[in-house]
Amino acid sequence: HDDMEELPDRPPIEAIRSLSGIVPSVVVRAIAAEWLLIAAAIAVCQTSWHPLLYVATLVFIGARQHALLALGHDASHYTLLRPRWLNDAVADLFLFWPTFLSVGVFRHFHRDHHRYLNTPKDSNRQLWRTHTAEGEVAPEWVYPKSGRALFGKLALKMTGLRGTSWI
Repeated sequence: HDDMEELPDRPPIEAIRSLSGIVPSVVVRAIAAEWLLIAAAIAVCQTSWHPLLYVATLVFIGARQHALLALGHDASHYTLLRPRWLNDAVADLFLFWPTFLSVGVFRHFHRDHHRYLNTPKDSNRQLWRTHTAEGEVAPEWVYPKSGRALFGKLALKMTGLRGTSWI
């Protein structure tokens, strides 16, 4: 956007490689932790029923599903596990199915986001409706917002009206 700075020069390739290694034990622990947190939230909500707790549980589980999708994003780049068939099987079974996706479908739509990042061909512009037909940032995506505008946006999201409009 208008106030974005230019990206700095790339870090040394050795630094990138050291941060990009696949460590299966870390991956398995991260996936297991998210599923254990989801199961624990469900158990707490079942044993201590209260409407406010139910709402908090929904928000918490949604956040954990988002964490699973973040791991799924890594899987779409084949950086979760090796070999690739295992990467895709784990991604489909443990990361994407709760959101009715598959790693193959996500990969298909996601590749143009990286290929055409921040250009009119960036697939996220269409998916998230971040820009107008003229290429300007859509008002919903302009920040900072006034307190009233932010409250309105959050209210739409919290009531489910925004998600319903997407369906």
